[in-house]
Amino acid sequence: MINIDARVKPAVERILVGEDITFTCTIYQKGPPGKFLYWQTPNGTHLPDSDPHTVVTNNGTELHIINATLSDAGTYNCVYLDENSLLREPAVLYVSGKLKAIAPTTQYLIIGRPGYLACHGEGKGISAVRYRWKFNHHEILGVDPNRDVAKNGNLVFKNVTEKDAGNYTCIVKTTLQEDRKTIQATTLNISDLPKPPSECKLDAKFSHINVCFTIPESEKATATKYKIMYWPTGAPMNVTTKIIESSKYKCPVDISGLVDDTSYDFRFAVSNNIAYGAESKVFTAKTNRAKCPRVPTEVKFDVYYTHVVASWMPPDFDGGAPVDDYRVDYRKNDTDMVFVMKTGKKSPITITGLEDNTEYEFKVAAHNRRCWGPSYEAIEMTLRLAEPSMPTELFLRSTDHSITVSWKPPTNDHGRKVTEYRLEYRMVGDANWITIDNATTPYTLSQLTYNKEYQIQVSAKNQIGWGKPKKSQTKTIVINPPTAPRNISIENIKYDSMTVSWMAPISDNGAPITAYKVEYQIRAGKVVSKNWFSTQTKADVMSASVTKLNGSTSYNVRVGAINTAGITYSSPLKTVKTAAAPMAPFTLAIIIILSIVGALIVADIILYFALDTGVTKKVVEKVQNKSGYEKAPEGGE
Repeated sequence: MINIDARVKPAVERILVGEDITFTCTIYQKGPPGKFLYWQTPNGTHLPDSDPHTVVTNNGTELHIINATLSDAGTYNCVYLDENSLLREPAVLYVSGKLKAIAPTTQYLIIGRPGYLACHGEGKGISAVRYRWKFNHHEILGVDPNRDVAKNGNLVFKNVTEKDAGNYTCIVKTTLQEDRKTIQATTLNISDLPKPPSECKLDAKFSHINVCFTIPESEKATATKYKIMYWPTGAPMNVTTKIIESSKYKCPVDISGLVDDTSYDFRFAVSNNIAYGAESKVFTAKTNRAKCPRVPTEVKFDVYYTHVVASWMPPDFDGGAPVDDYRVDYRKNDTDMVFVMKTGKKSPITITGLEDNTEYEFKVAAHNRRCWGPSYEAIEMTLRLAEPSMPTELFLRSTDHSITVSWKPPTNDHGRKVTEYRLEYRMVGDANWITIDNATTPYTLSQLTYNKEYQIQVSAKNQIGWGKPKKSQTKTIVINPPTAPRNISIENIKYDSMTVSWMAPISDNGAPITAYKVEYQIRAGKVVSKNWFSTQTKADVMSASVTKLNGSTSYNVRVGAINTAGITYSSPLKTVKTAAAPMAPFTLAIIIILSIVGALIVADIILYFALDTGVTKKVVEKVQNKSGYEKAPEGGE
């Protein structure tokens, strides 16, 4: 086994958007060299690839990322292979955008209150931001008794004084970047802020209180926000206080989700565009004691062979406290023993263990934190065997001459298992149903008439008998375009015409074929014209002559079959090239004359060179004879 190891430098690097970075993978090995495979990007791509800003050089050992973007961040792997193992050595790249300090340039601190100056750093891909603050150019250190830098970047004041006013600098910093923001902090007295509401009306209900407070006239013009604080009387404020804030004044405000028969304390405050003013005095109200809930509504019992399913909706009044439980009381009519089933908030519930052909009495009641409410009036019912209910989820799917029918079992078999289904159908307007016994789902009704409406129904049967049928909406047999013409052939290909023939489609899909259309387009290599030219034939004609073509030109050809639903074309396209166009008589004559003249000139040149270089007499005579010249005398020049 070959021992190999690899190191990538740098193993971790942080750069900014737009910068370049080079990772170098150094291989350490013993024995025969292995085979370097590739660099693997964070998204699994193998490099080198076509990406222009990720380049691999130096036999694959160097990866250059040029003009980095945020999407380049992640782990890159140098992948190396020996004869027994695959080695991956990672390099982590962090890419971030420009760091920016975000903070309002003017902020306010209220004397005598805790406060803070807001500042945070942000930027795409930015993480691990550190914060520092300076006050009047002096660093604020952790030993400052009144000021501290929070993790979120804010400068927190335990108790603001007049001395805290001045210029602050928020410094945000990462490993690569730093930015600063100057903040002017202004201190205000509480008297400079809006006065609190002095009047409040509290209208207590069972589990909510309607609150209406009055804003002082002097504050209405500058008020921008309102705050309601409330908590159970006697409870610690800092633990149980709930706060409602709004930018719009509303009277009354409904404070809900309260506990009945409980006292609550309220305070209010008004804010301008700087801060909230002083809080109001405490106002107190007590919720009313809840009553028992009323009876549940929409009570329903579905009777089965040995069980009953009970369902209901909440009471129209919960008594002033949320309903937390329901119960069902039931007993046989011939006994005084009552069975109680507590259900929690669940509905519906199933009551089991009942006897068939037996009369029972059922009641339903609701409960809140105070008490049980009255029961829904007693309902008497007998658990008897009966025919099953209707099948459910009847679904129809039509084709050109058939309908596929599917369904699901009844919700209630009334004590006996469903043993059979009956499917019935008829054309709309017909009086008689066509019956199919022992039907199974799905069932396909075939050889139907297209463009006609049908009615369909399905019934279920058990030991007792047939139940009521589940009826469908009427269904129309739809038609579709025919299948494509077959066996397309092209013959008699000339320079300006060709003959296209075909066979009829396998199916007309429910509507007779009315015509065929032959379409053709010019093709030049991979470039195809967008325009189709066409000629049409009658339904009983299976060939067509295509004329007015161009010579030496390639064409794509297809044939379409048409019915009232549409057209379907043959596929794939047939490609054919026309013959070369014949020459015109005048053009042909010119070419012949030029050929003769050219031959004479060539013969004369050959004769001259043959005599001059001592070519044999036979060659001279052969050339002379073919060119029409007389023989030269022997030994002549």
